[in-house]
Amino acid sequence: MIITTRRTSLALSVGLAALALALSPVAAHAHPGTRGAADHLTLDPTARATADGVVTVGGTYTCSPEHTASVLLGANLRQGPWHASVGGDFAECDGHEHTWHSSARVGPEVVPAIVQADATMLELDFSGGLIPRATILATDAHDVVVERV
Repeated sequence: MIITTRRTSLALSVGLAALALALSPVAAHAHPGTRGAADHLTLDPTARATADGVVTVGGTYTCSPEHTASVLLGANLRQGPWHASVGGDFAECDGHEHTWHSSARVGPEVVPAIVQADATMLELDFSGGLIPRATILATDAHDVVVERV
């Protein structure tokens, strides 16, 4: 298999995005970004979990067409020592409202319950070089009910 520069760059982007989304609750309070007039994100009040440990979260978002860099959506779920990050999906920044859903296999320890959750819309700008500048555009945080499906 030939590993191209584009493939390496994409792998680094996804890895850095996952790290940034996992750390977003702290980063959101420390370094909030400049929101566009149309940047908005919601997290649905319920999440779905399957018996084999796949969790699906979702909500709505609006992303300003002013953003020219990659914009990602993700969420974190927490209950006691248990933590899961779901997402890393690309947003469509056209100024219109969209629904989003992300799923991840987080393990069989996820059970129906009320959990703490937050969602983040994050812009990754690579215009300055190999290391992207991450800017948090919008967040939503509240308790979410995890339901078994």
